[in-house]
Amino acid sequence: MTGDGAGAGSLTGSVSFSLHPWFGPRSLLGMISDSHPLVSGSFPLFDTEAPLAPSSSGFTDRKALAGLLAATGERLGCPVEKGAVRSIAGGASLVLAGHQPVLLGGPLYNLFKALGTILLASRAGIAQAVPAFWIASEDHDILETDRCSLFGRRISSGAGPSRLERGRIPQVGSVDTSGSREPILRSISELVPQNDFRQWLLDLVSECDFRSFTSLFATLLRGVLESSGGRARQLVFIDAIDIRPLTSPVLASLVEMHPDLERELARGGEALRAAGLEPPLADLGFFEVDDSGFRRLCESRERGLLLPSARRALSPEEMACEIRERPRSFSPGAGLRCLVQDACVPVAAYLGGQAELLYGWQLDPVYRAAGIGRSMLCPRPSATLLEPSLLEKARRCGAASASDLLALARDGAAEPGRMGRGDDRSGFAAGLLEARAGLTELLDSIEHSGLGQGWIGKRRGSLEHNIDYIVRRLEDEQREKRGIAARDVESIRRAVLPGGSPQERATSVVEQLARFGPGLPDDLMEAFLPLEPGHVVLSPGTGHRAASPGTEGGDEH
Repeated sequence: MTGDGAGAGSLTGSVSFSLHPWFGPRSLLGMISDSHPLVSGSFPLFDTEAPLAPSSSGFTDRKALAGLLAATGERLGCPVEKGAVRSIAGGASLVLAGHQPVLLGGPLYNLFKALGTILLASRAGIAQAVPAFWIASEDHDILETDRCSLFGRRISSGAGPSRLERGRIPQVGSVDTSGSREPILRSISELVPQNDFRQWLLDLVSECDFRSFTSLFATLLRGVLESSGGRARQLVFIDAIDIRPLTSPVLASLVEMHPDLERELARGGEALRAAGLEPPLADLGFFEVDDSGFRRLCESRERGLLLPSARRALSPEEMACEIRERPRSFSPGAGLRCLVQDACVPVAAYLGGQAELLYGWQLDPVYRAAGIGRSMLCPRPSATLLEPSLLEKARRCGAASASDLLALARDGAAEPGRMGRGDDRSGFAAGLLEARAGLTELLDSIEHSGLGQGWIGKRRGSLEHNIDYIVRRLEDEQREKRGIAARDVESIRRAVLPGGSPQERATSVVEQLARFGPGLPDDLMEAFLPLEPGHVVLSPGTGHRAASPGTEGGDEH
């Protein structure tokens, strides 16, 4: 883990997650980046030094997978290079990340995930590795999908409210967003400030495919990544709905083992609790999908599993038969999705955030029981992007490193008592008052000696008045300085933790593109080290980038 020492005095660089105000030392990411003994050796962390063993199962069909991915690319307007198709069919591993198709790319971390797959596939020494992004189009949280934060305002596509009013939530990939282009462009035009990147951003969004959340998400990411030296063409999109012909047989097989797998899930939860972490998955859940694309949970019942369309419980074997007969009518929940994904796609490494990593760790015994060779896990890149003015404010507040800057966001000071050190004007004022008292006493002594009679008294009043004036001015300046420092700290806190959440979760891809322009992907790819888990503080486009680990003198990483 690269620390703050590589570029002493730099406010940018890579910091352990244990020092981040949101994560901290007791989080999974904090434990991973600090090589905590409760995690080391038990967490399925991707390691390039170990023999490469991509996920696998008896359901892996490389030729069929390559054909489906090529078709998805054509449909989404993000064609897959022929070389990548041949590689997948012929034995290549995939470096994978995933998320729901959120409006306009969603939170900033989705861009980090996409860049992370490209970087890890190219730098990790993986032969024939292909970067890919799993678009969870079958998820049904449209309230999360249909939102985008832009400079403190939320914008929406306006799709789907009538369906929600009827209490039926569709798969997000089934929602028609074709009428949202003009309202979204209008919102961007109103909210994005006038700068050098505004028109570029409007053109970028205007050229996206607005037919669905899925196509809009994919074409926006592709358009953004096109500025990263052409490497964006390598990124392959996997649509969870498109790939159902391959995933449904796996889902059926897993449902047959449902009671046994639920017991293994509970065992995985106990392993997490033993490490001091809360298990995120209560069950393995899966859903039935009707002809309109609405999903309903197949809940566990005393006598089996509920089939919502029949309103009765089926045995695991009977439910598996239903899935095989109607393969496009069922989809996995969060837990089963990991297993289904690894069974159908040869994944060498999955890049995820903290919740996804916890899913993967909790599922470890379930993989073994299901007979699926799992993918290894890798923390996705993580960063806070700051404009130069905020770095300057952090310096004024006493920060000397990236970890100091994060401490400002957390505590209001880089170190206890550090703010104002070396320029304590209230201390100077106290010294002046003390000196005035001594001087007054000395002048009294002189007058009592018989010297300076009359004229010393006249001058002493003027002298005391001038010292009092200097003291008042110093104290006024100190109060003003403290007020400025407080405002500076609040600006830093709002940038690092807007609304109390990490910037990468609370701000959107489009907002940061509006700030930093088309060069942002290149700056991020230069700053991220995909196999060194840590949080990067970065000022894109200013030269405030990270240096290689251990580099002396330049900017830190």
